[in-house]
Amino acid sequence: MNNKFDKIIDRINSNCFKYDYRKIKYGIDDILPLSVADMDFQTPPEVIESLNKVATHGIYGYTYLTNKYYKGVSDWFLKRYNWNLKEEDIVFCPRIIQAVSLIIQNFTKIDDKIGIFSPGYSPLSNSVKQNKRKLIEIPLILEDNHYKINFKLLREDAKVGVQFGENFGLGGEGFFRINIASPKEILKEGLERILEAKKI
Repeated sequence: MNNKFDKIIDRINSNCFKYDYRKIKYGIDDILPLSVADMDFQTPPEVIESLNKVATHGIYGYTYLTNKYYKGVSDWFLKRYNWNLKEEDIVFCPRIIQAVSLIIQNFTKIDDKIGIFSPGYSPLSNSVKQNKRKLIEIPLILEDNHYKINFKLLREDAKVGVQFGENFGLGGEGFFRINIASPKEILKEGLERILEAKKI
């Protein structure tokens, strides 16, 4: 697939949240919104052609996830993370915030504490509050126009261990992650330590 990533496409008056909603959200329309995970590159012709082929069938009924879907997801994880997923390991969810809410509802209880680095993606913190959990904001440090994890707070004050992101596979470079593959009691203790350390 060859795509021209320097071609400017006018998206004004296309019901586009990124541009057409500016006036409603910010009160002005000459602002450049960088908050929406929405790319301005035109979809590759091969994808447009495939979608058109499906659309011209003319029936827009309910669909189901075929073996091709599960194989595509499994192959993607295997290629990028060397993680061999089985079909039963994959749970489909159409949007990330709904998936986060389902995780919160299924793995925590009302009034449980959930820690999120701050500042961050506000819909994540909103999903914690809307699900009646207690939001614990773990403050990032602004240094040289970049936000960094406050390792003194985590390692020295809270005594909570973190891991380098690259240990989690391709795409983790430059990130640090708290390992959540731990029993719930350990995670709860970690959050309590962070809360205490924030008071120092």
